[in-house]
Amino acid sequence: LVFITGGLIWGVNRLTELSYSFAYKEWLGKSLLILCVVVLFFALAAFRKLKTTVDPMNPDKASKLVTIGIYHITRNPMYLAMLLLLVGFAVKLGNPLNIFSISFFVWYMTQFQIKPEEEALRKNFGEDYIDYCKKVRRWI
Repeated sequence: LVFITGGLIWGVNRLTELSYSFAYKEWLGKSLLILCVVVLFFALAAFRKLKTTVDPMNPDKASKLVTIGIYHITRNPMYLAMLLLLVGFAVKLGNPLNIFSISFFVWYMTQFQIKPEEEALRKNFGEDYIDYCKKVRRWI
């Protein structure tokens, strides 16, 4: 989905002549990419520390509920990292219509990846997961 959305961002940029520019556009795009890498690093480090699966296709196989580190800020830092990558790419290209591509990514991930994962984690970890959801937001 990241590649599809990235392709949409690129395609929208190529097919339309809308563009914006501001003094720190390049810097912001690169900063978002760096932030993406940092968020992903801390997310994977938390999983590694607790020795549980990072496989998003099998959340029911998670042996531990990860709530440490960056998981105090967001329940889905890996998906947030993907979003940061896409937003950085969209900013770099400078087409305001790409807000729709980014919105599509957030909607699709929430509906077809995150919500099913949440249901599996709710079944697997019960009240602990429900309490965690009350304390920490889905995205940020």
